[in-house]
Amino acid sequence: MMKIATDYVDLSFSIFGKGSKNMLAFHGVGQGSSIFEEVSHLHPEFTFYAFDLPFHGKNTLYEPKNYLTPEDVVEIVQKLIDRFDLQKISFLGFSIGAKLIFPLIPVFALKIEHIWLLAPDGIRTNIWYRLGTGSQMTRFLFRQSLKHPNFLKLLGSTLKSVGLLDDLALKFVFKTISTEEKRMRVYSIWVYLRKLKMDIDAVADSINNEKTPLTIILGRKDSIITKNTVQPLLKKVPHATIRILPGGHHKLIGKFADYDLDESS
Repeated sequence: MMKIATDYVDLSFSIFGKGSKNMLAFHGVGQGSSIFEEVSHLHPEFTFYAFDLPFHGKNTLYEPKNYLTPEDVVEIVQKLIDRFDLQKISFLGFSIGAKLIFPLIPVFALKIEHIWLLAPDGIRTNIWYRLGTGSQMTRFLFRQSLKHPNFLKLLGSTLKSVGLLDDLALKFVFKTISTEEKRMRVYSIWVYLRKLKMDIDAVADSINNEKTPLTIILGRKDSIITKNTVQPLLKKVPHATIRILPGGHHKLIGKFADYDLDESS
């Protein structure tokens, strides 16, 4: 396990594989960089530089800053590129991990060989994310609500009854917040990444100008991130490829491990 440090934050990362191509990978909530180890075994053409998200793995938060900015993410990746002298890179981001990739695309456009987004969060902002992180007051209310799991269960059941959540989405939510530790991790990562707002025009222009291959992969049973969720980016990048794999949201990285990357070329 290695780390890259800036003035305000450090991110731990792991290296898997010894391929000639370089893949920078970002996992989802409740996972860790080790989830990409299996992926590296099945895609030996890549060396994976897999980051642990903030509040995951051995990462720590530096005061006085209480959020991550696009400039922070760029600085971290630039230091990784310089340390290992990476001439070309690809990106792989799952769920909320994709939010860290979006600010990197315009900056490193000339270096990018391929972008894989797995059920990417951040293309279309979720109303609950906006409400929970939008202001100091709503962040306080969000944190307080997470201290009362019975209230969250009641809220989830109510949303299901009015058709705003289906069974699979409800199960995913309950699994994600099933313990106090998991609930506080969700709160911390949501709040900490709140400044990583996608500039969809800048991202799309960079991809289109360089004709960078973009593959978006969704789970057939995923009701969290759907084709409708990613449609704004698909409309702006006509050459993008979309693939639908079996299963739901949380196990999509496992499905991607078996995915033939040549299908994306």
